[in-house]
Amino acid sequence: MRPFIQEIETQHAPESLVERQIQIRMQRLLRDLSRQGINPQRLDVDWAKIGADQRQQAIRDVKGSLLLSHVAHKEKIDVNDHDIETEIDRIAIEMNNSRQRVREILTKDSGMARLRSQIQNKKTLDFLKENAVIQPAATKE
Repeated sequence: MRPFIQEIETQHAPESLVERQIQIRMQRLLRDLSRQGINPQRLDVDWAKIGADQRQQAIRDVKGSLLLSHVAHKEKIDVNDHDIETEIDRIAIEMNNSRQRVREILTKDSGMARLRSQIQNKKTLDFLKENAVIQPAATKE
């Protein structure tokens, strides 16, 4: 697995994935502002600069996602229907909404695919935590 990690670290993240991640981060920001009662259209801010400021974190997000996807594939970590239904139940309770309404919301704008990806990432991170072997760092003399 080590060569793949080094490959991810040195390669450029695919630009289309980085741009998509920037869009997701910007949408999240706008949604958060709206929830706070702030109209983003009335703010005097340079949205292009804010988007550009998100680039480095978006690149890290994409590389992390590629790495987790690689581990999930290698370790055959899958998301099944039970995993999806359990998460829909959790979201419904958290949002104080019906399972059906949550499902309707998730079927818009690739929400189910994102949910599946989030669950797989969590399962992969759990796998890594459970199987991590911690070794002391090599000391430089």
